[in-house]
Amino acid sequence: MRTLLAAMSALLIVTAITIVHGSSPPLAEAADHTVTVADNSFTPATLNITAGDTVIWTLSSGTHTVVADDGSFSSGILDSAGFSHTFTTPGTYEYFCSVHSSANLNLMNGVINVAAAQAGPTNTPVPQATNTPQPEPTGTPAADATDTPVATPTTAAEAAPTAVDAAPIAAPAGEAP
Repeated sequence: MRTLLAAMSALLIVTAITIVHGSSPPLAEAADHTVTVADNSFTPATLNITAGDTVIWTLSSGTHTVVADDGSFSSGILDSAGFSHTFTTPGTYEYFCSVHSSANLNLMNGVINVAAAQAGPTNTPVPQATNTPQPEPTGTPAADATDTPVATPTTAAEAAPTAVDAAPIAAPAGEAP
């Protein structure tokens, strides 16, 4: 019975370790976001991302550029390959198409809001199970499934010795009793 309990305890510990380490969400990964450039507009005009993410501007039609108001990025004239920029610093980045507007004339512009990256979960180590011997229990042990009950006498007649039990033991031949 103790062996079965020890095996079950070990299985529970291994299962707990698997759940803790196996089901943890993965660390946040950088993502790619797309902005379509067409018909004198950026779609979406405002985009919320996380530091480390990349924005990809894809040309749908016309002649356009993507230029940051603060000068931190500039695409030049877009072609079918589009333009991408990875935002590593949190902040608000306003941009425009230099063909159709300027930093001061808002005919074709957009905004990228970059939030700080969230710290991922930390992996806290789970203590390993040790095979430490447990002290023997005191008192009357509980019956195992393999224990066989022993009949105990309930009346005086049942408790009295039988003739076989009461017969004296004969001494070996040649010896005095």
